[in-house]
Amino acid sequence: MLVIDVDQSALPPPEFAAAAVAGGVDAIQVRMPGAEPADVREAVLAVRERVGRAARVLVNGDVALAADLGGGLHLPERAGTAAIEAARRSLGPAALVGGE
Repeated sequence: MLVIDVDQSALPPPEFAAAAVAGGVDAIQVRMPGAEPADVREAVLAVRERVGRAARVLVNGDVALAADLGGGLHLPERAGTAAIEAARRSLGPAALVGGE
């Protein structure tokens, strides 16, 4: 899994993701702390468009956005087991939900 922290990436997220997938990465977490949901949505969709079905794309910390986009989700460890279980119920059994 690759975590793209947009603020610290030297490449635009779609380019970075494509290079990582070419190197064997099969899951990408888009992390944009403090960003507006619309900006996160745009970045996630751009990454998805670039990598296609070659990797799963996870939203960082926003259950509603992950549900809306039909993708995976990463929650911080401090969110706890109950939050992860609630996210799994919300997103469905096929969604990739991580919490560490």
